[in-house]
Amino acid sequence: MKPSLFLNATRFRRKLRFLWCSWFCPQILVDERERKLLNRELRGHWPERQLQVYELIHEQWDPDEDLDSDDTDERFIVFVDHELAIDWITKKNLSCDKSRSVALAEAVGARRCNHLPQEQVLELKRLVGQAVACSIQGNSKEAAAITKQASNFLEARTTERSRYWSLLSAHLLFGATVVLSVNLWPNASDAMNHPNGIGFGALGGYLGAYLSLLQRTGKGAWDSAAGPWIHLVEIFTKLLAGVILGGAAICLAKSAHAPPSLKAITSDSYSVFMLGLAAGFIERLIPRLISQYSNNLSKISDEPKSDHN
Repeated sequence: MKPSLFLNATRFRRKLRFLWCSWFCPQILVDERERKLLNRELRGHWPERQLQVYELIHEQWDPDEDLDSDDTDERFIVFVDHELAIDWITKKNLSCDKSRSVALAEAVGARRCNHLPQEQVLELKRLVGQAVACSIQGNSKEAAAITKQASNFLEARTTERSRYWSLLSAHLLFGATVVLSVNLWPNASDAMNHPNGIGFGALGGYLGAYLSLLQRTGKGAWDSAAGPWIHLVEIFTKLLAGVILGGAAICLAKSAHAPPSLKAITSDSYSVFMLGLAAGFIERLIPRLISQYSNNLSKISDEPKSDHN
């Protein structure tokens, strides 16, 4: 029977990958060869389990003939499997304290970390694996310290990844807007060309929101576990809000019932742009202007009543 098309495609991919790695990534082939030899040796130690070890954390092993029948079997192994998860095997049952310590370490290792690069995931798993090994050996204090270190490591790397995605999304959206604006500039609307137009204030609001995102990069709660798309949507929403706030600021400034001080600062195109930029950069500016605008309307509506009285 001739091999199927699927088998031929699989063999071709393997050969192509081997050729690529041989030329450009030879270390990958070396690591895979060493990993196969390690798995062959470990399966001889633990024949009851078909181990698939990606990285060995700790193994405590003695041949059966070296063990005294009166001694407790202390042999165990902790490793990272092929799915980059922590796994462990012991020859004896763990006590309640050891089981509790292992459970705390595994709780950290079970937290979502697929959003991190593989090198950082492996570093996290090494810490968790060391905590599990210390727990099995009875070093509960050291295991607790390593578990806390692993939890802090995951939190710090998650925050860094989230900042990276947020900044990348802001720069990409800003760059796309600049390219689009350059291409559409000859056909811009009259509002954009008008020195005191809403479009000019909306542009300032967009730049203000962009600067606000850059200024707040190192502040606030960041979590990249939700994925990069939610960061892109969040950044897009904030930039869009900056455009709306910038345009709303100009509408308020040009209103007939706007305070004289607000009308005075929008007498030229530069002031219009700066007001829009401030509205996009300072989120609370527009609510304050709306509140002041409402107070002026209330005073105007109350004037006839006071004259009548």
